[in-house]
Amino acid sequence: MAITRSRSVVISDLSSHGARLGGRDLPHNGDEVLMVVGSVDAMATVVWQSADKCGVRFDEPLGEPSIVQMKRDAAWAAVTGWAS
Repeated sequence: MAITRSRSVVISDLSSHGARLGGRDLPHNGDEVLMVVGSVDAMATVVWQSADKCGVRFDEPLGEPSIVQMKRDAAWAAVTGWAS
């Protein structure tokens, strides 16, 4: 989610410090975003952007339990058909 709107994205890489996101109409360098995956959310800033991908750096590093939960919630969304 950005200040002006929310959008669905594909997370193709996730670490404690950031993530690579893929999708359309992504936020631009310097934009602040709230990344929500299932029951976990994290504030982040876009640090690079291309046509269909961007990289975000989390304001506070994610702990291992949060990363595991995000991956679990994302996998569940794919199984239920909620993920595109």
